[in-house]
Amino acid sequence: MRDLGEFYAEALGGWSALTVVQAEAVRRAAEMRALAEQARADALRNGGVGIAEADQLIRLENAAHRSVRALGIDRKREPEGMTLQEYAASRRNNGDAP
Repeated sequence: MRDLGEFYAEALGGWSALTVVQAEAVRRAAEMRALAEQARADALRNGGVGIAEADQLIRLENAAHRSVRALGIDRKREPEGMTLQEYAASRRNNGDAP
């Protein structure tokens, strides 16, 4: 679980860059993911599972997925554009400015 938390925190800029709320969300996501992985391993180790157990496993995995997704790690971030000053400088350098 600690490795998952470290991975998620690093993907968001490191623990020091996180707010208290974000850090708690990272811990919760790591815990949920660890629980889902453990439940799946138990189900596989014990052979077939009944419908009720399979339903619980699916619900747990979905909750874990949502908690990780809520961190926003997988969202593609738009590249930052040029500032007005950078744009004006590039135009001057290219001879496009009046």
